[in-house]
Amino acid sequence: YFPGVGNPVLYYWNVHNHSYGTYRDGADDKLVLDLDLSGVYQAWLKYMLNYTIDAGDRLTVEVSTDGGVTWKEITNYPAGNTNNSWINQTGTPPTGFEYNYGIDLSPYAGQPIKLRWRLISNETYSDGEIQLDDILVTGKIDTEAPETTAILGPATPDGENGWYVSDVTVTLNAQDREMGETYYSIDGGAWLLYTGPITIGIDGEHTISYYSVDAVGNVETTKSVSFKIDKTAPTGSITSPEAGYIYFFGRQVMPRILDKSKALIIGGLTATATASDATSGVGYVSFSTSSGGVEDAVSPYEYNLPFYFPFGSDTLTVSVTDNACNSANAGSVDYIKIL
Repeated sequence: YFPGVGNPVLYYWNVHNHSYGTYRDGADDKLVLDLDLSGVYQAWLKYMLNYTIDAGDRLTVEVSTDGGVTWKEITNYPAGNTNNSWINQTGTPPTGFEYNYGIDLSPYAGQPIKLRWRLISNETYSDGEIQLDDILVTGKIDTEAPETTAILGPATPDGENGWYVSDVTVTLNAQDREMGETYYSIDGGAWLLYTGPITIGIDGEHTISYYSVDAVGNVETTKSVSFKIDKTAPTGSITSPEAGYIYFFGRQVMPRILDKSKALIIGGLTATATASDATSGVGYVSFSTSSGGVEDAVSPYEYNLPFYFPFGSDTLTVSVTDNACNSANAGSVDYIKIL
């Protein structure tokens, strides 16, 4: 580290020169340097250059990210000379960072690269000289993994007992100096690239696993968020009494001949119902009449019909509520009850 400078010097070379008048006609000379920019999210290159080359000759600076198979030119120097003065190949330094400037290598950060200075001579030699010195690469190092946060929408379950009764949207927010990509998996499935909020609308218990990778390859430890959804109402039905039947002290004895739209009940009767829910389970069954009602949370679901004297006409209505607080009508029965 340079004193007082916030970013480390990654590489520094002192380089020899082509002495004046010594480079060849038809030359294709290269100085190649290997740089490992893994863990670096910004980098800059600067160097000192003094040259004189003939018309038709060319000096280029190139970068390779595939081990030298292909090269991309990042700057070049045409025929001419610098009047034997050093060129400090820099850009405008950011405020407060004396050494963080030069040719921007940030697009190639986060990986090993090769740099080369290449002299191409295709003309008859007359005179020339190339001096390259004080090659300096500075950069910003990132060794910390990203931090990703999962946000659920709605923020808290909109049903009961920790259940959602609507679709759940999962938004993943990742933070890092230089972010890369975020990945997620639904219920242990394949890892997918996160491109925007994920909406889950299938009943059941779900787990979203996720992690992020920053631009220099730091990988976050996998995290997860779990939630449960039940958007489906329960089902149920009245099993007793049934319209069109006669009941005598709790027993169904025979069908009615007249007025089959109602049940005729003589004496006491315990009304019964069935209920089911595939996801969160049955919470309770509600029985109600004009004289009152009851909520029964334990199967078999039962309710003793009210006493009437000498008789009364009423309607038994039954509904089912699951543990997520979805409700459904389980039916109703009109009846005439004596006692």
